Amino acid sequence: MAHGLKLILTSLPFHCVEVYRLNKLTNEDCWLVFANHAFPTSEACEDRETLEMIGKEIVKKCNGLPLAAQSLGGMLRRKEAIRDWNNVLESDIWELPESQCKIIPALRISYHYLPPHLKRCFVYCSLYPKDYAFDKDELIHLWMAEDLVKAPKKGKTLEEVGNDYFYDLVSRSFFQCASRWDGDYCFVMHDLMHDLATFIGGEFYFRADELRKETKINKMTRHLSFTRFSEPVSDIEIFDTVKLSRTFLLINYKDSPFNNEKAPYIVVSMLKYSRVLSFCGFKSLFALLDSICELVHLRYLNLSRTSIETLPESLCNLFNLQTLKLAFCSKLTQLAIAMQNLVNLCHLEILGSPIKEMPKRMGKLNQLQELDLYIVGRHEENSIKELGGLPNLCGSFRIKALENVTKGEEAIEVLKYNANSRRI
Repeated sequence: MAHGLKLILTSLPFHCVEVYRLNKLTNEDCWLVFANHAFPTSEACEDRETLEMIGKEIVKKCNGLPLAAQSLGGMLRRKEAIRDWNNVLESDIWELPESQCKIIPALRISYHYLPPHLKRCFVYCSLYPKDYAFDKDELIHLWMAEDLVKAPKKGKTLEEVGNDYFYDLVSRSFFQCASRWDGDYCFVMHDLMHDLATFIGGEFYFRADELRKETKINKMTRHLSFTRFSEPVSDIEIFDTVKLSRTFLLINYKDSPFNNEKAPYIVVSMLKYSRVLSFCGFKSLFALLDSICELVHLRYLNLSRTSIETLPESLCNLFNLQTLKLAFCSKLTQLAIAMQNLVNLCHLEILGSPIKEMPKRMGKLNQLQELDLYIVGRHEENSIKELGGLPNLCGSFRIKALENVTKGEEAIEVLKYNANSRRI
């Protein structure tokens, strides 16, 4: 199996040069990569000399691959016992034939030594397509919805625990930081890491670019993601197979030439055990059925960039819902009246949607940590005072329709309260 690297150099938009294939690292250079990750410069180590000897033998097994050296170095950084380093050097995984394990042994070993909670979080990322630039907070919300984040210790939120998980995986080179065209940071998985996650995920995770009639899915599949329907959803029978699925994700959804307006109704009616449901980018979605309330396990719902016009009031019976995304829904002018009933809601995104004002009594959502936009209403029960009941708001958010603020003192008091109480 070839693991060579290649570099494509581009200059002006319409000028490309030939592909330059990078050679593997020498053992000396590979050692420098490994040591940079394995030995913190600020920490002394009694057995440093012995560990270096073992480390150089491990590096020889990395076959000149920098990703292998990075991941093993990041993993061994946390282990100071000579026994642990020898266990890695003498692991049977190095000797597995390629026919039995198509994953680079060094990466398989790095995964083997992950704590169980990090293993589950990493494998979940097999639902993303290769080269996908994902958002850290978005991924953490998905982990939370799937119960992959342990209950926090005193003084920490689930989000903060998930953040610790995430950067632990970054430090072990399972994720890599990248910058987007707009200057913001995002994260990617190396193709070889993606192969590892897909291999470990096995029959429980299914990722496809297209769903079609002949798509075959194992009945054990619990997590499903894809990019488009290749045929009318009513003709695709896989939903009979995956009735116990917990995850249904549209990622970078592309419209198909078929009329799939019924797709959301079919999905909602079939996947009663879903914790995660995303129709993001599904332009044919104009409404949800009242039966959405039957998804009692649902914790994450993403309807962003759809054509949805109204939200059913039954949505407010989803008491376990943690994340609701309604950003850039061009036809959505109001939220459900009883939004205050979503007592476990932590994240609400509505930016870019033409919502005229907030529902009444939003201040009862005292678990809310993220609210990207608040539209001040004309009534006391949806006035700016409602923000005073949201002590857990984090970060920044926008306030719209300030012309509806009748008393300047109220606004000053509320903003002072939130500035003092929220964690930034």
